[in-house]
Amino acid sequence: CSGSAVNDTTRELGGTLGVAIVGSVFASAYGAAVADAMARIGLPQSVVDAAGESMAAGLTVAASLPADVAGRVVSVAQDAFIDGLSAGSLVAAGVAAAGAVVAALYLPARQSRMRQDPESTAALDADAADSAERSSSPVSA
Repeated sequence: CSGSAVNDTTRELGGTLGVAIVGSVFASAYGAAVADAMARIGLPQSVVDAAGESMAAGLTVAASLPADVAGRVVSVAQDAFIDGLSAGSLVAAGVAAAGAVVAALYLPARQSRMRQDPESTAALDADAADSAERSSSPVSA
């Protein structure tokens, strides 16, 4: 039971840290992309700050702007969202790749049945057949 608890704890902790780290990377990339692009449009800093909070905030800001500027702000928010999502996904992929490398290097290897000694494989097959035969035969009283 304690092995299961440790497994659950590490899974929960890993999931929580993963969301926090990838979310932070995403938010940083989104905010930076929005700030850069909207500064080039010439919007006031208060509008840039509000739009940089989230994509929903960016779209809300766009709705309050004149139509010619609003379309550009929506485009900026959408592009920044994709930039942030890409950055977060790259971080997640990097962590997954690092985990795969660590697992490949440090987890113990198991021999496949084909690579084992043929005599021991035959004995295992015979034992398995005997067990299957015993479990499928009806029990007599």
